[in-house]
Amino acid sequence: MVLNVLIDAYESDTDPIQPDEIRKRSHYPMRPSETEILEALNDLQKEDWGWSAPKGKGWKLTVQGNEWVKLQK
Repeated sequence: MVLNVLIDAYESDTDPIQPDEIRKRSHYPMRPSETEILEALNDLQKEDWGWSAPKGKGWKLTVQGNEWVKLQK
């Protein structure tokens, strides 16, 4: 579930596809909220993936190659 939230967030933010298409290929009815993304990152941190989720708004996931790199404003 955690990775699905992250993947959905990345795809819905970067792919040139319509929201209906995102809903079709996702088990989430809509794009995950910022809260869901931050909760997912906190779960990853608990699983020792080395994440830290910042407090506040306006943060965004970034990808480099096939790896999640960091959160950026």
